[in-house]
Amino acid sequence: MQINSDKEINFEKPYRPTWLVITLILQSLLISYLIYATHNIWGYMCLDEELFWKEINNLTTFTFLVFGVLILINLLFWFYSIISVLKNDFKKDINKVCWLITLFLAPFFGMLYLDFEEIQITKKG
Repeated sequence: MQINSDKEINFEKPYRPTWLVITLILQSLLISYLIYATHNIWGYMCLDEELFWKEINNLTTFTFLVFGVLILINLLFWFYSIISVLKNDFKKDINKVCWLITLFLAPFFGMLYLDFEEIQITKKG
């Protein structure tokens, strides 16, 4: 969206929250799988330490593999977003600082940056 000197709004590229939807799905999968994999453990923690460690040992390699892959995907998008922010020139310099602060304080917004990348960058570096 751009505002011309005549105060007209120009919608060249409509905002499509593609990466926002992907982020929400990925974060939901990550949290849901974590809850599913550990749903019995928290009850055992309060009742009996032996049952707690037995349940921890019962978590399969598949559980750790799925959880690890979801975390790795998040980290890859986060690193890409940080590198992209540092490498590219923005229309306003304050946007670069704002995105860096946002990415360091809330890393899960890494994919959200990808939606706004086209709008805010003047040229790719």
